[in-house]
Amino acid sequence: MQAVFNKNQGPFYAIFNRAARDNADIGRGKIVVRLTIAPNGSVISCTMISSSYGDAEFERKIIERVKLINFGAKAGPDFTMDYPINFIPQ
Repeated sequence: MQAVFNKNQGPFYAIFNRAARDNADIGRGKIVVRLTIAPNGSVISCTMISSSYGDAEFERKIIERVKLINFGAKAGPDFTMDYPINFIPQ
């Protein structure tokens, strides 16, 4: 999981940096998402569990980006987990 999220870090930070241009108060923080992954590796659902931001548009874009990730096929049933996405301004 961590390796796949690390590979997708660029798009998450692109969303973060665009949000930071519009809102100077966005800084270090965390969004926790609950995602369900199908056996084929696709994300079949993603919802926000918590966020330190309180910026609905930024949070929506992060959730939509998570839904685009493919984790690779694995045998077995759908898998649901909570995952924290941490942002540290660069």
